[in-house]
Amino acid sequence: MKLKKLKEFLGQYRFFDTLMHTKNYFGSYLFIAALGVFSLPVYTHYLSPAEYGIVEVFASLVKAIIIISILNAHTSVGRYYYAEKENFKEFLGSAMVVITASVTLCFVVLWFTSDFIFDILNLPKDLKGFLFPAVVAGVLFAVFNQIFVPRKKSKKVAYAQSIWALGSFLFAIIFIWWLNPNYFGKVAGSTAFMGLLGVYFAFSILQELKLNFSWNHVKYIFWIGLPLLPTALSGFILSYLDQFFIIASEGQEDVGLYSFAYKIGMLLFGFNAAIYNATLPDFFKWKNRNEIEEIKSQEKSMMRFMVLAAGFLVLFASELGRILSSQDDYTVALHLVPVIVCGYLFLGFLSFYTRTIFHSNKNIYISIATLLAGIANIVLNFIYIPIYGYEAAAYTTMVSYLLMLLIGIIVTQFVIEGDKPSMLTICRFLFVFVVVFGLGYLINTLSLPPLADFIYKALIFLALGSFLFWNKIIALINISKH
Repeated sequence: MKLKKLKEFLGQYRFFDTLMHTKNYFGSYLFIAALGVFSLPVYTHYLSPAEYGIVEVFASLVKAIIIISILNAHTSVGRYYYAEKENFKEFLGSAMVVITASVTLCFVVLWFTSDFIFDILNLPKDLKGFLFPAVVAGVLFAVFNQIFVPRKKSKKVAYAQSIWALGSFLFAIIFIWWLNPNYFGKVAGSTAFMGLLGVYFAFSILQELKLNFSWNHVKYIFWIGLPLLPTALSGFILSYLDQFFIIASEGQEDVGLYSFAYKIGMLLFGFNAAIYNATLPDFFKWKNRNEIEEIKSQEKSMMRFMVLAAGFLVLFASELGRILSSQDDYTVALHLVPVIVCGYLFLGFLSFYTRTIFHSNKNIYISIATLLAGIANIVLNFIYIPIYGYEAAAYTTMVSYLLMLLIGIIVTQFVIEGDKPSMLTICRFLFVFVVVFGLGYLINTLSLPPLADFIYKALIFLALGSFLFWNKIIALINISKH
């Protein structure tokens, strides 16, 4: 009986349906994170920090090629669906023609330039053969997401993400044992499974499209996608270009250390992405119908969960890092995790402004914001990484994300018409996070015994959760009494 009342209680909140989709997306991300608990100790056992750096730089190169080769055309697929237009299958057919032609052209260029690129990045030439299958699988996965996320097929997307992670890990381990216990086995195994799963993505996409080519569709594809291409590139710069600066200044080993810390901080990125994907369909629906109060309620709920997740990672970063590493060499970078988390919280709050701009079809402003932040990141990295080493990269990225957030606020306040996210609400939640960040930093400087350290952090986290969800907690207590 109490369980039934609990479901009724939760069901009355607008955000409950969103959480049902968020749980699918973040459930998959939690699975991937749990897999990381097991996989990172395995990888850090077989791979030195320098070899781990090679793996991470190769993965970053694949991401960069995906962004460039696809010309951001895939984003038009989701936007077309959100616009509630007809003939979606025909539009998807046109989009796949454009994407296929663009990727083919990109690989023609790569045929002549790959040696030069690998020399610049100090990557072993024996990895060149894995570029094509890895990029094609990534492109197909990107289109797959743009088809099924808008349709609220959260389980389908979540299962695909989980299988991608699990299969890549299992194949990597098999190839490490079978071929070489080094970077080559890891890249070969992961790419082999990505190629297999790419066949499934291709089949799923073919079922949803009707082969077609329309110049009107092509115009729409580039009208939506191209203005956001600098956004995608700048996002890559902010997230991954740090590695290339670290290679040039410090070497592959420091890339491995920095990447290890970054993977822990990226847990917040995964959580925020899960919430964003789950809420986007409702946001567009309410925005189209001018249901502003629904949007404001959704924003507040999203911010509460984002701050709670960020607070957890800031407080327990060192504990997570020690669980995830099997060599003490990796733990020296764990003090950077709170800084990385802070940057990703700025990025999460930015999403409230970017989706507003995206709905207004003034995508060029998103590109301007990310391009300026990307330039700032390049300049700051160029100046500070040679002086302070790989640690500077975490701070330069955080500052760049903050700059992006400020530009997003300015654009929505003074350029975009209509209702806007509340600056006061965002400032309130940011202030709460800053307090938790400061308390976590203070505890880390005290060098307390492990048990006392954990208890203090747990109490702070419980206080944070109580503050953010006090009304819901009181309501739940009242429900449990009846």
